[in-house]
Amino acid sequence: MHFVSPHSAAALKEESISKITFQFSNNNTNGLNESYTTKEIAEMSQKSQAEKRPTGEMKAFTLDDGNEYMYFTASEKIDEERTLYNTNVLRMLGKYTFLMQYTSFDDDFETAILPCFESLS
Repeated sequence: MHFVSPHSAAALKEESISKITFQFSNNNTNGLNESYTTKEIAEMSQKSQAEKRPTGEMKAFTLDDGNEYMYFTASEKIDEERTLYNTNVLRMLGKYTFLMQYTSFDDDFETAILPCFESLS
């Protein structure tokens, strides 16, 4: 399973960027089934990303309603001064996979975005 970043390194000419994209994938069209856990889907995605760029450790957070989300950050060196960070947040939703990607030149997902999830529950 491959999740493709909405950005390519060649297209990034801005000095700063911060973007969030959301994707819902039908697992049946990806050759997956409903028996995969959120952790298994996240591990497959991390493995796929790691083939192309360095990835950080897998982490998790749980909302008040008990739903667990897994996330990891992949990084890509754009030039001598800039590194692009792409944090992937995943959750299985029955036959669908929810993917949120946070892309920024700052590795700040845990301080800038993660606290916002507390207000979702």
